[in-house]
Amino acid sequence: DDLVEGLKRGFFSERDIEAYVGERPKKKIKNEIFQWAKAFDFYRTSGGSEEEVNLLWADGPSPGNFGDWLSPYIINKLTNRRIELVDDYKPIGSKHLVAIGSLAPAITKNAHVLGSGAAAKTARMNPSAVYHSVRGPYTAEILKKAGGPTVDQFGDLGFILSKLYRPKKSDIEAEVLLVRHMNHAAPPMDLPEGVVELSIQAAAPDDIESFVDALFSVGKVVTSAMHCFIVCQSYGIPCALVNFDELSNAVYGDGIKYADTMAGVGLRERPPSMVSLNSDFKKIDSILFDDFVSNRVINEIEKHAKSSLEKFLRGGLC
Repeated sequence: DDLVEGLKRGFFSERDIEAYVGERPKKKIKNEIFQWAKAFDFYRTSGGSEEEVNLLWADGPSPGNFGDWLSPYIINKLTNRRIELVDDYKPIGSKHLVAIGSLAPAITKNAHVLGSGAAAKTARMNPSAVYHSVRGPYTAEILKKAGGPTVDQFGDLGFILSKLYRPKKSDIEAEVLLVRHMNHAAPPMDLPEGVVELSIQAAAPDDIESFVDALFSVGKVVTSAMHCFIVCQSYGIPCALVNFDELSNAVYGDGIKYADTMAGVGLRERPPSMVSLNSDFKKIDSILFDDFVSNRVINEIEKHAKSSLEKFLRGGLC
């Protein structure tokens, strides 16, 4: 819809879209699309400074993927500035930031990279961008082979979420939460009693925080979504990272992002555990991760991110 796209691009206000929704029968309105579009308006207008940060992130598909939308959430928290979307398929020709996500192919010479990574060993990377940090050593190796600089600062910014948001107890009742990657979400599942599925869809800050509240409140998670795993690591929530036998190739990439993420924060590298869609997800203790990222590493990632953002906002190149 033109109005939805206009709100995403900043051509209309949230008031415009509320009026649009109010004038039409609810059955004709895809509410999730409007919630997604309104999230852009929040980040574009929220911050203690009138200045903005141009940020490239994977914003779609609607209504938004939790892991991708952690990028504007965290950058907004760290900078207290408004966030303006830079499309991953058409980056702008001026300085901008690239943070959370497997966004290596979208990095241009005008990008400042803070914790982004590659999804495959064959990913192309622009050697001329400014690399403050990358997700892990595998991305650093790909960059080096592409003729880029040596980078030894690692860490996905999702690991610092516990430094930026204190979860609240929610009223969700479950023994285990199941969170599927958006590419795994279509097949119906018959879950045992005590296992509740939580959608990975979240874009606006309230939705992101409600998602974290649910993880924290239940305290045991099985997920095929990497950033759900990363956030569980950040908060010390027991979590099993899985892939599904029936959908093993549904997630983009060759699997290097998992090793890259873990190696980048000092975790033992291990691939997602293979399970069936028909598994008894109450019986996951044997595949729960038995180690957690240290507070020291989380603090180091946060400190480096703040320092790099200060340089980026001042116009520094390194």
